[in-house]
Amino acid sequence: MLTNPYIECYPIPKISMTVPPRTKIAVVDDEEELALLYSEALDAAGYDTNVFSNSKLALEKISLNHSHYIMVMSDNRMPGLNGLDLFTHIRRKDDKVKFLLTSAYPQVSRTNLDFTFLEKPFRISLLLDTVRAILRPDKSNLLVIES
Repeated sequence: MLTNPYIECYPIPKISMTVPPRTKIAVVDDEEELALLYSEALDAAGYDTNVFSNSKLALEKISLNHSHYIMVMSDNRMPGLNGLDLFTHIRRKDDKVKFLLTSAYPQVSRTNLDFTFLEKPFRISLLLDTVRAILRPDKSNLLVIES
């Protein structure tokens, strides 16, 4: 029988098979450059992001792994599936996922749905402040922020 002295000195920790906590933020925008810009800023601030430039693909991926997502940030005007429809589908699947909707058209913010709205264009610093406010555990998910 072979023995490895390193294993005896440094035992391998047991791996838990529990589902990881919600940690991911999905960034959805059909303008890929904007989605990447937002994602890079959020990653630099310590968040874990997934970027989607196709809202239907985003819905498919998020639906399969909804328990991993803490938040979805989405543009509203996109081909195929707009941000409000994406919000509705995701909320039917999981009402714990926070939602940040962005648009250059502020009338979207006037709905009675439970999401945060951020009017484009906005500064990255405002985006980061908004995400921090949304994810603060003592706050609701209903903010309207017009830059």
